[in-house]
Amino acid sequence: MRQVEMRYLGQAFELIIDLDDGHLSTEARSELRARFDAEHERRFGHRFDEHNAVEIVALRLRASDPDHVVPARLRHALKPSETTSRPVWFGKRYGFIETAVVGRAEVTRERQAGPVI
Repeated sequence: MRQVEMRYLGQAFELIIDLDDGHLSTEARSELRARFDAEHERRFGHRFDEHNAVEIVALRLRASDPDHVVPARLRHALKPSETTSRPVWFGKRYGFIETAVVGRAEVTRERQAGPVI
C-alpha cells in the first residue's frame, strides 16, 4: 500500500490519495494530481485550476515480508515479553501518540491494531 498526503500549496489540511505501484512518471504524477483534484472537489465542493500548486507533505507505505516466518524452534525459545507502550512522535499533525511496543515473539502474521512498534 502506498499513499500520499497532498494539499494545495498554502492550505493547512491534507487529503490522503492512493498511489499506484511503480515509478512516478510524468503520466503517473498527472494521474495523481487528477485524483487529488477530484477528491478535493468531492470533499469540499470545489477544485482549483491546474496552475495552483499542489504539494505532497507525507508518503505512507506499508511493507511486509509474508514469506518470513520465525522458525518454531526459535519462536518457542523466545520468552513472550509483556507488551509495553511509549509515546512516539507522529509529526506536527498528530503529535505524540502512545504506541504499543511488542517483542519479536509476539510478531505474527495476524493483523494487529496500530500503531505498533
